[in-house]
Amino acid sequence: MSKRKSKREQKQEQEAREMQIMARRREVVQYRVLGVSYRAIGEALKISHEQARADYLAARAELGAETKETLEELRELANDRLDMARTVIAPKIRQGDLGAIDRWIKIEERSAKLNGLDAPQQTELSGEVGVKNDGNSDDAGRDSRTISRLVEIIHAAGARGDRGDDES
Repeated sequence: MSKRKSKREQKQEQEAREMQIMARRREVVQYRVLGVSYRAIGEALKISHEQARADYLAARAELGAETKETLEELRELANDRLDMARTVIAPKIRQGDLGAIDRWIKIEERSAKLNGLDAPQQTELSGEVGVKNDGNSDDAGRDSRTISRLVEIIHAAGARGDRGDDES
């Protein structure tokens, strides 16, 4: 005769399954932070690569991320990797290891570039603009006016701080 499980036993089994899934998802995320492919993660955890990807996406969704790898998720993943590198070399920096300090600076430079923290490069135009008129063009006067107008626009944009990357 089969014994029917009580609601309490069923609840405990469900909680145990959920804990196993959460632990597996944590492992999947840790592997992804290290740059391991879904296929390799699946092999390591004895699950399909589809399940490895689904676990990763579910874990990210639980953290408030969207359910597919977007540019922002990849940036977050790269930042996680940089954070891991910082953690590994921090003790060496405290010991005064100059190589570790140089590595830290490279990590910080990469982080700043990845997250857009570097100040934009300022470029200044100088010199004179002219048009070579070989006498064969009836449009030389118009070309000169066009170039002069372009120079005025460039100067005006520089005065306003326009960078030419209209985001509207």
